[in-house]
Amino acid sequence: MSRWARPKRKKKRRRFIADAFSSFRRIAIHPDASDAQVNEMRKAFFTGAAVLQGLMLKRVSPGDEITQADMEFMDSIQSEIDDFGQSLDREILGTTMKEA
Repeated sequence: MSRWARPKRKKKRRRFIADAFSSFRRIAIHPDASDAQVNEMRKAFFTGAAVLQGLMLKRVSPGDEITQADMEFMDSIQSEIDDFGQSLDREILGTTMKEA
């Protein structure tokens, strides 16, 4: 390599889950939360992301084509997330978005 040649730079990896946790932390974790609480929440957040990725890798059909089973799986995931969101609405707001 010439002494004037630029070294190859590694492509910067996007940190999707870390970025999502940062947003979640701003929205959902009290600013006075202890470091221990924030660390435990981060572990839980990343564990949830890992579980979801594992489910997707095991359940989604191989290949480039989306199958009916893939769509049903993704619909089931979305329904479960929606149900959880509705339960949070009831717990926090005493209502659901459907009722509002």
